[in-house]
Amino acid sequence: PPSDLILNDLREIDQYDWQGQSYSELKRQFPESWRAWEKGIPDEMKVLETATNVVHYPLLEMWERADRVWSEMLDLEKKRQDDDNEKDRS
Repeated sequence: PPSDLILNDLREIDQYDWQGQSYSELKRQFPESWRAWEKGIPDEMKVLETATNVVHYPLLEMWERADRVWSEMLDLEKKRQDDDNEKDRS
């Protein structure tokens, strides 16, 4: 039987300083980034993480994580198929 698989990159989008704020607060405080969020423009949707003073691009980060997860899933499936083929040969 298959075992449980934990993919740490498969999680919610990080919102950093947007976390816990209402839509109206975000629209008022971050109008450019809010518009980019609504329109799905990843390189214009930026959010500050005040704890580290780092500007993040959450949509781009999410897509990068999704790409890593997809690659990891494909690699795991290939390994599973290779293992199954090896068992069939023995």
